[in-house]
Amino acid sequence: MILSKANINPQSLSSSPFRLDSAALPASAHLVGICGSGMKALAEYLASAGCRVTGSDMSPPL
Repeated sequence: MILSKANINPQSLSSSPFRLDSAALPASAHLVGICGSGMKALAEYLASAGCRVTGSDMSPPL
């Protein structure tokens, strides 16, 4: 599953007080279990920082 198909809005985290230096982030990341609430939040955060995020999960998104 590609992040854009998971109904995730990376701009929703633009006001997050927890910011990482984008130079320290990978250019892309693949997350296993992306439909879970924790991994989805991590995917949104990475995407908002400019990282290309893909993922997979055994369960469909809710």
